[in-house]
Amino acid sequence: MVRTTDLLHYTTVVTHTVTGPDRRGFQQDPRIFFCEPGWSWAPAPLPDLDCWCVLEGEGRLNTGGETHSLRSGFCFLFAPGSKPTATHDPEHPLTVFAAHLDPRAPFGRASAGVPIPPVNEPILVEDTHRLRRLTGLVLDSVPLDSSFRCEEASLALRQLFHLLAHPDSRRSPADPRLDRVRQRVLQRLAHPWTVDDMAAVASLSPSRFNVLFKAHFGQSPNRYLIQARIDRAKALLHETRMSQQEIADALGYRDVYFFNRQFTKETGIPPGRWRDGSRRPARPLA
Repeated sequence: MVRTTDLLHYTTVVTHTVTGPDRRGFQQDPRIFFCEPGWSWAPAPLPDLDCWCVLEGEGRLNTGGETHSLRSGFCFLFAPGSKPTATHDPEHPLTVFAAHLDPRAPFGRASAGVPIPPVNEPILVEDTHRLRRLTGLVLDSVPLDSSFRCEEASLALRQLFHLLAHPDSRRSPADPRLDRVRQRVLQRLAHPWTVDDMAAVASLSPSRFNVLFKAHFGQSPNRYLIQARIDRAKALLHETRMSQQEIADALGYRDVYFFNRQFTKETGIPPGRWRDGSRRPARPLA
């Protein structure tokens, strides 16, 4: 199996103890391990928060009495005191990113400021390309021998933790056919789109397109179209002097009254009140 060539230059990275700069919560320099065919992992109880991400290969990991199969995209945040063990398939050896961290460090927080708790259950990142890119950004800062490098690594790790904390960020990129439809719809919101029209852009049958679209975006194509029009209407009401009639025409509504009703139904606020800056619903949303 061919390994990720753009990571090969990290094979010689060694743990580097630094006492001068503020290390931003890194207990050691982050590392990448290209595990040997006979490799197995049975560390002493971990003294810190251990971020452990599988970039390639296959194996098995046991923690807390649970055994998990490993493949590219599986990530763990081991709490201090954890005693994980792992093995791998010598025919498909593991490539692992590892960072030993102070659990109180500021990068261990989600976007709302809530600390990301250590977990012993795997976090699956389907977008493995993004995972490799973010771990690569962290590793690009090694060795952490200056305050600038430590800050650079900390910023990259915050992005990685954001990825681990938010399921929507971990999904695989959209099927190119679906992404083509999404872009076309957003570019031509005034077009009287039907599911058949969208399916034709994707070169799929309407039934197959509908199934794939729902599976990836979590809503039907028609529901996505309504939401896209309403989101654009919010921006136009807030940022332009276009009249409600002009906005309705620009977004493909058959008349301004239908636009007004749909906007109010979706937001709980009439377009005029939205423009005036009121965000309190006139009534509970249906």
